[in-house]
Amino acid sequence: MRACIADRRVNPDSFPLPPSILLRKEFDTLAKSDARFKVHYVLDKPPANWAGLSGYITAEALKKSIPGPDKGEQLKIFVCGPPGQVKAISGPKASFKDQGELDGALKELGYNKEQVYKF
Repeated sequence: MRACIADRRVNPDSFPLPPSILLRKEFDTLAKSDARFKVHYVLDKPPANWAGLSGYITAEALKKSIPGPDKGEQLKIFVCGPPGQVKAISGPKASFKDQGELDGALKELGYNKEQVYKF
């Protein structure tokens, strides 16, 4: 995974509470060690002291937190989460071997299928 994201930004992912953020320690370490790597956490139900994004991951939230589609081949967005979230962000994954068509917020913002990988 480190090789795949060494020069990329992480697509925001929505989590219910801070302790449940998958790979948070690893992502924070990468972000501290490489200025090109940015992480934006989005919490479903944040605690009162949370200063980051919260709620649904919208096209507007994506626009504020990831590079624009004009980056071409220099950009790869990795999308993971529950099926409804993946569908809203990038369109559903067709099958284990087939990424499916790009749809959702990322298509709305002008990204292309080659810039997006769905887990």
